[in-house]
Amino acid sequence: MNNYSKQPRFTAELPIKISGQSSIEGKIINISKSGAKIKLNSKSYRSLNTLLSFYIYMDGQTPETIKKDKKDIEAHRIKVISKIVRYANENNDDCLGVEIIAPEGEDKTRWNKFFHQLEQDQKRTFVEPKKLNFTLRFKNIRDLIDFLPVAPVDPFFIPTLKPRIVGTVVTITLMHPSRDDAKLDIRAKIIAYGTHPENEYLGATCQLEDLDVITKNKINAFVGQRLYPIMIRSSDTH
Repeated sequence: MNNYSKQPRFTAELPIKISGQSSIEGKIINISKSGAKIKLNSKSYRSLNTLLSFYIYMDGQTPETIKKDKKDIEAHRIKVISKIVRYANENNDDCLGVEIIAPEGEDKTRWNKFFHQLEQDQKRTFVEPKKLNFTLRFKNIRDLIDFLPVAPVDPFFIPTLKPRIVGTVVTITLMHPSRDDAKLDIRAKIIAYGTHPENEYLGATCQLEDLDVITKNKINAFVGQRLYPIMIRSSDTH
């Protein structure tokens, strides 16, 4: 129980489902490697110290909300065995505090990747306001430049555990790595949400919107490099 309270804890609202034949679903409120606060959509009484087995859906989608084949479902969920250790409350909803028994096999591999992503998100100082826009600060200007697409039409990836709706246009606020008072807002469209093909992190794939000459100039000035060339038409010189 002491270990349960000492582990770093992360906010990660992801859907869960009780394993077996049960149709009971719910969500994670927050989680650490040794414990979690969860909310179930069932009001059935559950005794302390009883075992509870459930799946965590890392892509934010249960099989009931989106059609998937079995192989795809297995790749995007983790089976967790836990023990109920306390009753909790979150916004007047009944919640359970559970102590997690470390997963094994392929679930353990996915579990470790899941927490690696949570830790990386925290290191990026990644902030998500209620409107589900993005605010990003990077350690140095090189990381910021590497984040931006090479060409304006190229997609780029933002890790996030909160599901995003494809087609939504969001504002991305870039905080300058070395100037605390400097920031730049750019607009992007969500073109996909799911795991990154190279590292299996969950996140939103985006594409820049409204990238006109003025916005290109602002980005170039912000990073201190001619990242995006400005094409000047011959008619503009007269």
